[in-house]
Amino acid sequence: MINVSSRSDDPQVEENVPKELSSTSLPWEGFQLHRQVLVPQTFGGDSVDPENRHLMTMLSSPTSHCEHLGSTGKYVRCPKSMGAIAIVPNGVIPKSHLLAESEYVYCTFDQGFMKDIEEERYERSLCQPHYRLVKHDLQSRQLLSLLLAELETGGSSGRIYGESLALALGSRFLMLSTGVQNPKLPSDSSLAPGKLAKIKELIESRLSGDLSLAILARESGYSRAHFARSFHATTGMTVHRYVLERRVRRAQYLLGIKGNSLTAVAATCGFASQSHMNFVFRRELGVTPAEFRRSL
Repeated sequence: MINVSSRSDDPQVEENVPKELSSTSLPWEGFQLHRQVLVPQTFGGDSVDPENRHLMTMLSSPTSHCEHLGSTGKYVRCPKSMGAIAIVPNGVIPKSHLLAESEYVYCTFDQGFMKDIEEERYERSLCQPHYRLVKHDLQSRQLLSLLLAELETGGSSGRIYGESLALALGSRFLMLSTGVQNPKLPSDSSLAPGKLAKIKELIESRLSGDLSLAILARESGYSRAHFARSFHATTGMTVHRYVLERRVRRAQYLLGIKGNSLTAVAATCGFASQSHMNFVFRRELGVTPAEFRRSL
């Protein structure tokens, strides 16, 4: 939940506020995503996140009316339109008043998660991340929207997909808050053949489980951010894309064995459900698993 110093005392208003959607029940590590309708209230001032996390918010309702405490000590009106992004580094939240009910999507990043990303930025900024309001940032908006869509499906695409989106979003956070662009990887960023082979073996052995970037990164000896970048540089594929293709290939093999039910194949290959496997097959192959089996 976003920390506030006060909020509406009208009990009727509170009863009409929809329950928030939160990723706290999902196995995502290092970050959390929330969707929440906020009623008129005051933010910031002396309110500090006790867990010292960074925060990125996106307005998901058509408009929002608020005012921020300016350098002169007076409040300045700051209307926002859908998609507006706020970058809030860890620490004191700037004091502001929300004047009308608004819906926000926001992502919080743990310090360790952001440190991994920062270590991959070969060009460092001398300044600390600072608070920013960004009217239009298409990349942040797309990443937050994709994370929200994944949250709405209960994380059906697996931990690697959500973590990969969050790593990209965290990198965008650092770029917007410091002004330092993401540099290109050095030429020696590829994984050694032996290390890549071990990673692929680990993926094959755990396809039926919910693989994570953290598990694969530990095998590589790198941070999640370093591993994700190096895997892509070596294979030309994201980790999520590679794992998805391996799950589809295994499912194709198992569908050719008589007696394997669609439900059992989905579970064995690490799909969230049979319907999730149907969705992936139709998107990747243009047919459902049942149609694929009949074609054999």
